[in-house]
Amino acid sequence: MQNRTARTREHREARMKEAAAHAPHPNALLSKFLPKGASVATARQDGLSAGICASHKLARTDLPRLLKHQSAFEAAALKHGLPPALLAALASRESRAGALLDNNGLVGGGECFGLMQLDSRYRPRGGAHSAEHIDHAAQVLARLLGEVKAMHPGWPAEQQLRGAVVAYDSGVGHVRTIRDMDRGTTGDDYSNDVWARAQALVPHFGGMEGASANGEVPGTSLEPMGFALPRSHSRVTGRA
Repeated sequence: MQNRTARTREHREARMKEAAAHAPHPNALLSKFLPKGASVATARQDGLSAGICASHKLARTDLPRLLKHQSAFEAAALKHGLPPALLAALASRESRAGALLDNNGLVGGGECFGLMQLDSRYRPRGGAHSAEHIDHAAQVLARLLGEVKAMHPGWPAEQQLRGAVVAYDSGVGHVRTIRDMDRGTTGDDYSNDVWARAQALVPHFGGMEGASANGEVPGTSLEPMGFALPRSHSRVTGRA
């Protein structure tokens, strides 16, 4: 009986490993869209010019704080089927990876809580910097992604995920068209900025299939911090 149980367990583990080997890389969708990056208002936080380079620099500034939560981002992403670099980018955008939080886990006396700045209507769980909090935020994002998919079943997967990012900031009601998805979001750039930050953070949070040790991915124009794109591509979040 014990031998049969062991064989069953080994067979199940082998099937899980095979399925994982053939599954898309968790950060793969991030290479499917070229974002404009941070708006003038968002870039101004660090005295930068608008554009994708500003998003990359903002992410780079936040990286040491983000790395403290690397395992939590990756575990939550795996559990909820999301890109780990995207979760890290949300933390960068929302609270500058915790730098803006006061002793109560709030930003500027606002109502949103924690590293991921979850709205009070979600009844945030865990401490402001906890793995439970990060997991809860990932759960919220995954639920919003499901709602966007139901609303726009014909959109490409990367645009549905962008829609979920917009909904995280402004609600699913703002997710109407691909072209104007960021209109009405905080800074009018929310998904473009978060997406660009996520691309920059890929080497540090889950990596990318085929990436070299310094984060370069074949067939893309990358620098060690991620996707280095032309400067011409251009919320200061009220919560971040």
